[in-house]
Amino acid sequence: MNYVSTPEAIEALKEGKRVGFRYWDPMTFIFMQVPANIPYEITQGMQSLPQTVKNELKKRYESITDEQDRDKFDIRYRKQIAMMRPDGEITGYSFSPNKILSNDWIILD
Repeated sequence: MNYVSTPEAIEALKEGKRVGFRYWDPMTFIFMQVPANIPYEITQGMQSLPQTVKNELKKRYESITDEQDRDKFDIRYRKQIAMMRPDGEITGYSFSPNKILSNDWIILD
């Protein structure tokens, strides 16, 4: 098994690769979400947004008077790292101090 440092693992994530960790379940890995713009119209039907967030987006969107400014209220996903667990659950991931200093990362792709 070829283990790499955290900076190497981060570069692999930026390249769209999956990265595991030596002591994790082999089916657990982290990945960087693909940047995406989600138009307001789609946000209103998203299951992953609470109704209170949808209500706020609607309030902001409806307050716009210039049609050209409407795309400013799209949701923009950027620079997010997520973890996929063996059961298919995906959660956000943040590097702990232990992991930041580790040389136990595995580039899976």
